[in-house]
Amino acid sequence: MMLIKWNDKYNVGNPIIDEQHQKLIQIAQKANGILHQQTFDKYEEVRAVLDELKDYTRFHFETEEQIMLQGNFSNYIAHKKLHDEFLFEIEEMISKVYDDLTDNTIRAILNFLVEWLIGHIYGNDKNMVLEITK
Repeated sequence: MMLIKWNDKYNVGNPIIDEQHQKLIQIAQKANGILHQQTFDKYEEVRAVLDELKDYTRFHFETEEQIMLQGNFSNYIAHKKLHDEFLFEIEEMISKVYDDLTDNTIRAILNFLVEWLIGHIYGNDKNMVLEITK
C-alpha cells in the first residue's frame, strides 16, 4: 500500500481545515510507518496511533461543523451525516480488529480512511468552503 503524501491540490481554501487535513494524513502515514516495521510488538503502537487517528478525526469533524454553522452552510445536515457515518464506520472497523490486529486489517483501515478523506476533501469540503466564503 502506498499512502498519499500531502499535496497542495488537497487544500480547500480554509487554513484551519487544510491544516487539520494535513494532520490526519500525517497520522495515517505514522500508522503506515509502524505497519512496515519488522517487529512483533508493533501492534501496541499501531493501536495507539489508530486511537489517535479516531480521536483526531472526531476533533476535526467537530471543528469543520462549527465552521459550517458559522458560515451558514446550506448543506450542513447532509455533510454532518457523512461525518457521523464515517466515524461510526471507522470506529466499528477499529473495534472489530482491536484485539486481533494484523498487517492486512491495518492496511484495510488505512486504505479506507485515506480514500474516504481524499474523496470527502474533493467532493464535499471544497464545495462547502466555496459556499461559505462567497
